[in-house]
Amino acid sequence: MARTDPDPANLQRFAVVFWCGAFGAIVIGSLTPEPPSAEHGNLVWLHLLAYAVLSSLTWPAFSIWRGPLLFVAISILAAFGTVIEFAQPFVGRVFSPADAVANAIGVIVGVPIGRLIRRYWPA
Repeated sequence: MARTDPDPANLQRFAVVFWCGAFGAIVIGSLTPEPPSAEHGNLVWLHLLAYAVLSSLTWPAFSIWRGPLLFVAISILAAFGTVIEFAQPFVGRVFSPADAVANAIGVIVGVPIGRLIRRYWPA
């Protein structure tokens, strides 16, 4: 049987759905009140990983955006990571500057990964 390449439009739809799911998971995870017994611990790496995944998915999901518009979207993600940390005290969580920095670093780490994905993404 001959191998056929996947339809780029279907791959982009998949990337958009996956991006929306990742974004939703971050919002829910960040704004759900922690139970009193929960220890925050050192989960900065989890923030970095979540925002790196979200940032890297931005490139294939929104590949129709070009140049500055895509960088605006990435900048908004970095700002969102800080704003959501400021919103946490309103839902019974604690603002953490280290988490806000990890969110921004995760966005920065995800950019080259996303560009690499996009390079090999069928167009």
